[in-house]
Amino acid sequence: MRSGLVAVDQASPRNCNSCGTALATGFLCTHCGRLQPLGSEENYFSVLGFAPRLQLDTVLLEKRFYELSRALHPDRFTTSDAENRRISTERMTLINDAYRNLKTSALRRSYFLKLFGFHSAANQKNPRIPVELAETWFELQDALAESPTEAASKLRGFEVELGEFRARKLQALLAIEAEVDAALDKLDPAQSAGTRSDAIAVLAEKLLAEVQGETYLDSMTQNMEHMKKLLL
Repeated sequence: MRSGLVAVDQASPRNCNSCGTALATGFLCTHCGRLQPLGSEENYFSVLGFAPRLQLDTVLLEKRFYELSRALHPDRFTTSDAENRRISTERMTLINDAYRNLKTSALRRSYFLKLFGFHSAANQKNPRIPVELAETWFELQDALAESPTEAASKLRGFEVELGEFRARKLQALLAIEAEVDAALDKLDPAQSAGTRSDAIAVLAEKLLAEVQGETYLDSMTQNMEHMKKLLL
């Protein structure tokens, strides 16, 4: 599993907002001790010291989150001036949101697609039932209306079929994620956040289609669980 971890000063070189000294980290000036206000270029990945990637080392992610939480928690700045207290609160709010969205693969995919501009209504398509599951699914619906006993048997078979199908789709999803990350690795680190080359755009469209398919399968799984309560 790739880490995706980058040094903040390499990804986004900045100078202190107060004294102008070059920053060793993105959030604190070691020269004058001032916390740095959030920059417009910062995002959930960058505030935790990561380059935008779909496959992250979640152990490193958690470690980085707790390191930053200890360094920036508002309790550390109770005796500081109002500006430092405000920045501490703003940064901790963003860091908490970032960790919540990046620690799980589903939320991370959703944020990644949004970061790269694949979240507008124009990009949303109505997913259809997978062809591989359609026949069994519709047979199950018919059985529900005609014979609960037969439906219970078909439901058990469909549950196995759906589980196997989801396992195959997950592998396909992970393969696309690896392709996207590999394409991003070829970009200049300073340009990778939100950069959409033609190759990345094509891969992100494929990823979006897979994610929408996963959403449909989630809904199908919920329907199946409801049927199990009624029949089994």
